[in-house]
Amino acid sequence: MDPKDILSRIRMLEAGIVPYGVEAELKDIERGLSSLPKKDQRTAKRKFRKLWRKAAKMVDKKQRIPDDEWSTFAQASASGSEPTSFNRTIRKRLVRRHFSKKED
Repeated sequence: MDPKDILSRIRMLEAGIVPYGVEAELKDIERGLSSLPKKDQRTAKRKFRKLWRKAAKMVDKKQRIPDDEWSTFAQASASGSEPTSFNRTIRKRLVRRHFSKKED
């Protein structure tokens, strides 16, 4: 495992969300959440949504997100409906990028 990946996972734990890697699969995240009590599951999910909104604000300001990913973000941030699998993947990537950029 890459040292940067390990640091990112540690930061995720410190932030209170279930850590996931580059190739995050929903079953791995669900398994991590299921190991927590119901109250902590809710807290971890809320923290992830908070981090997602923070990442979205960074994109809105076009900070740290390359222009070629701007259109992809626009698809992931469509509100008012249940997010698709693609939307969730983009959200996980943006939150993960938030943690991996902290060491730069």
